[in-house]
Amino acid sequence: MNRLRITEAFADCPQTACPALDRYRQEGFSRFEALGWPTRANESWHWTDASPLAKAEFISPWSPGSAVLDDEHFSPIFLAGDAPSQLVFINGRHCPKYDRTGQLPEGVEIVSLARLAQENPSAMAELLTKLPGSPESSFLALADAFFHDGLWLNLAPGAVLEGPLHLIHISTGADGPPASFPRMIITAGEDSRASIVETYAGRGGGASLTGAVTEVCLAEKAEVVHCRIQEEGLGAFHWGLVRATQQASSRFHSHVVGLGGFWSRTEIEVLLAGEGAHAQLDGLYVGGGNRHLDHHTFVDHAVPMCTSNEAYRGILDGEARGIFQGKVRVRQDAQKTEAHQSNRNLLLSSKARADAKPQLEILADDVICSHGATIGELDEAALFYLQSRGVGREEARRILVFAFAGAVADKIPVFDLRCRVDRMLASWLAGEENLDFDARVEVPA
Repeated sequence: MNRLRITEAFADCPQTACPALDRYRQEGFSRFEALGWPTRANESWHWTDASPLAKAEFISPWSPGSAVLDDEHFSPIFLAGDAPSQLVFINGRHCPKYDRTGQLPEGVEIVSLARLAQENPSAMAELLTKLPGSPESSFLALADAFFHDGLWLNLAPGAVLEGPLHLIHISTGADGPPASFPRMIITAGEDSRASIVETYAGRGGGASLTGAVTEVCLAEKAEVVHCRIQEEGLGAFHWGLVRATQQASSRFHSHVVGLGGFWSRTEIEVLLAGEGAHAQLDGLYVGGGNRHLDHHTFVDHAVPMCTSNEAYRGILDGEARGIFQGKVRVRQDAQKTEAHQSNRNLLLSSKARADAKPQLEILADDVICSHGATIGELDEAALFYLQSRGVGREEARRILVFAFAGAVADKIPVFDLRCRVDRMLASWLAGEENLDFDARVEVPA
């Protein structure tokens, strides 16, 4: 199977039964052609080089591939217990034969987007009109161009999804390096509630490209908890965007964990569009070797009386580089806003690097806002304190690093996911090689 540069693959774009989707794809590709790949001349890409992606070759996203997986690929990822519904996507396509689902509560509907476009084109066209406008983002334009499959979770007013809905995305390259662009759409009706976990994992350790977009629309008094864990393999390029639009008195809780991939960038954008809305954004990123982990957040307070809080932490070893850019905008009419943002980074190696750029753009005058960032090493006084009480230096080091990460990881509300993150972090701190956090990867020429 031939490999193509991703920009060449669009030529094979198939027609669908939904003309609105065909137009959506073409408009996305036209935007990408006009924008091109992002460069460091763009302020938000100042610390991240996207040129390796422009040079790399992947299997066309339109190819279904021939990957065959078995239970051993999923067992370590599935959440424990009987409550969760777990849906599997391989290289961006829903694979129902691997799903583990129970009966959904009344008012909760889950639909494959590829199936919706094929069987109900008018409903697909209507859904596309409800998506937020696409700004000048090269990767979002590319994701729009290769929009093929994903999931629509629709919560009727008052519906409650008690157990977490677990969406498992596997990248595997039986025919070569895969490229996938899954799209998740969550519409939460008034006074509805749901918890969603998205896991991005790789199998085989080879190169892959994931461009994942999750759209969350919260009506009045809706509450959505969204957990996103990225643990792809050594050669993975990963770009992800989560966009949430909140109406009055809604609650959105975002928990991002970055543990894998060679090159990754995760963007979280929240629009507080109704009074009394609240957004909580927490993130943890861990990397060694020559990993590159980039995290961006943007919280837009568009109306009065809203609150937001962000807490991101990074742990970097080897020659890894971590980036956090967070921006909070308070518009002129958004009085009585309260917004807080913090980023803390822990460097475990003299060659590791962290860059932080917290930003506030405040156009209102009756607000309470704060922001800050720190970059440092382990506290020698704390290490000495533990050693003076009989704890070995390496064990003391692990205790302090685990405590640093726990300030964010402990907030993950899904118990089994929190335990899984703790286990992976503990294994990494113990020096287990199977997580390959510290491995070096050769950059494509």
